[in-house]
Amino acid sequence: MPIPDSASFRPLRLAENHFLEVLLSKFDLYREGKRAHLEVSFDSETPACWNRSGREELRDFLFQSREKVDRYQETLDDVLVRECRDEFVLDDPDFVFRWASAGALPIIRLGSEEYYCLFYREIFPIGWNIANGACDSSAELLDPLHTLERELCEELILLDPRTSDWCVLERGDQGSMDRPEFSAVRLIVEDLKSKGIWDKGAGVSQLETALKWFNGPDVATIYVEDRCHEVAGCYLNINAEDFGIELDRVVKINVSEDTLVYDGEIQNGKLLNRPVGLFRTDRPNPDLDQVKFVPDKCFYGGVEFDGPAFERLMGDRFIRDIKAAGLRSAEAIQKYEKQEHKFNLCPVTRRLLQRYARTVPKQQAVTEPFEVFVSFGHGDEKLADQVAQFITKRCGKRVFYYPRTQTDHDFSRAIDSALESAQCIVAVGSRLEHLTGRWPEYEYRTFNVDVHSGKKPNGKMLSLVLGIDPVDLPLPLRRFVVTSCPNESDLPKALEQLLPYVTGDPARKC
Repeated sequence: MPIPDSASFRPLRLAENHFLEVLLSKFDLYREGKRAHLEVSFDSETPACWNRSGREELRDFLFQSREKVDRYQETLDDVLVRECRDEFVLDDPDFVFRWASAGALPIIRLGSEEYYCLFYREIFPIGWNIANGACDSSAELLDPLHTLERELCEELILLDPRTSDWCVLERGDQGSMDRPEFSAVRLIVEDLKSKGIWDKGAGVSQLETALKWFNGPDVATIYVEDRCHEVAGCYLNINAEDFGIELDRVVKINVSEDTLVYDGEIQNGKLLNRPVGLFRTDRPNPDLDQVKFVPDKCFYGGVEFDGPAFERLMGDRFIRDIKAAGLRSAEAIQKYEKQEHKFNLCPVTRRLLQRYARTVPKQQAVTEPFEVFVSFGHGDEKLADQVAQFITKRCGKRVFYYPRTQTDHDFSRAIDSALESAQCIVAVGSRLEHLTGRWPEYEYRTFNVDVHSGKKPNGKMLSLVLGIDPVDLPLPLRRFVVTSCPNESDLPKALEQLLPYVTGDPARKC
């Protein structure tokens, strides 16, 4: 295997670090209908790269000729992107791929608009990138989906200065205060206070953000000595130019219109402060020949720019900022200045956008306004239907609830439009795990954000649960009206108790 003689490369058993990638000269990639399946294997003696400088050393060592790189990439794209080839088998002692990186493509909803959120990178590969990075432990090598969730939390910082909220992207316990995103928030808020954007006397409150992960079609099987691990629900993204194997997902995030979007990556105790670009999702899919992507909105240092202002920003001022930060070498800055296509998509981002866009049908938002939104998880379809029908008949209100015959992508915009118009949400559930599923959690957290931000000052959050102790409910539901009953036979009585709150006057029934 072609590995430079360098301290950056060790057997995996000796290479544990916060940057960890196994080097593979063999793997199998093949199609199974609409999904791609990747199989990799390694053990404790397999060479691993354990720092970023090693990646650069390896690139220089491997890339003596473009011919092999271009040939491999063409075949990989035939399997993964164009879907016109059934298999790619790597068995090349003179070339390696890095297992594994992982990344998240955030789709941010601000008000009624949705945007792809991309981070600008001024080092190779220069241009727009998703939130991604390498594994940082042996455990993540076996399940890189943990890597992409960690990288998203570390790179995407969402702050609302009007309410002094940090919109956190992780469920439940927010983890150790020494994690990178906590340091990033402290540095950012300190800067915002100095600029008069954040109230100097205010602290930082954590607000759990409404987010929804979309599964990809692909699967990876990892063989490690006598163990086998399978990772499903991802987009496989294999890039020969950067000799990387990456597992990606798409995540939808709903925040208030006042939210500031920041890059939270830290290097040597300083924020990289990369520009963050927002690109409307209703734009045409990225063309293979397009090399310039100007965002509809850009956030840089807590300031929002439009497209023309972004292009002015990325001239002399951005170069000055890079040099002043002292986080890039003179050689790296020189390479950036010579780059012809500075606003291109990195290869990983381009391929993910192309694949994701194909899975999303042309869909229209719901135009009819709804007054009540019934939220529920898989397994409670019958209960949700009973609640929706009861409210409609007794109160005459327009009620929306998600028909499970649709797919996630088909009904995503309809759900957001209905949440936008509704002034009351009723979360229903017969089991706690149903209410903490991906869709219901996204729905009631989205509604809670609107109530908290003042967008829905009279918004009502209600819950109707069967056999669930109200104290066990997620915090956004516990804080408002909960109607509970021990079993289904008591449901009619519980519905009667709920209706006055739906109408807005608990002292008067429908």
